[in-house]
Amino acid sequence: MTLRQLSPGTQLLRIDLPSGYVEDRIRGDERLPLIVPFVVDVNADGRDEMVVATAVGANTTTFEVWSFDDDRLHAVTTEDGAPWRLYEGGGVSAIGGYGCTPKRGLRDVQARLDEAASAGGTPRYDGTAVTYTVAGGVAYPAETEPLQDVTQDDPRVQVDPATCAAVG
Repeated sequence: MTLRQLSPGTQLLRIDLPSGYVEDRIRGDERLPLIVPFVVDVNADGRDEMVVATAVGANTTTFEVWSFDDDRLHAVTTEDGAPWRLYEGGGVSAIGGYGCTPKRGLRDVQARLDEAASAGGTPRYDGTAVTYTVAGGVAYPAETEPLQDVTQDDPRVQVDPATCAAVG
């Protein structure tokens, strides 16, 4: 697998196969530096997916998940057909991250600072933790856990992208 910058905001993801190669263009932020994709297995099917950065902000990096199925390279989508985006970072005003559960569902955590609850000095956040399953190139929410008044060290917001690493 290779990722190459074609122009500002456009990258080329290429997978070499015994019979040739497949490739597709990934559009993103024009200021995006070339970041090596993470190889993951988000659905425990033994086939690799790629987490590819599409934007880098001051505190948050935006990713899309890409897959190779049926001899084609494509973005994994949500049920409405939009690219499935993951966010990591957030600074002091937000928590954003993802990791995989032991059963290999992907857990996406998004929470925003609750300024009223944070008045005592410790930042507190409200948001959701959604566990997804992926089938047929589509990410489906399998479980949604509301998060209210949590701190950054709450176990429910502790996720690690390394837990999604492809096995074998």
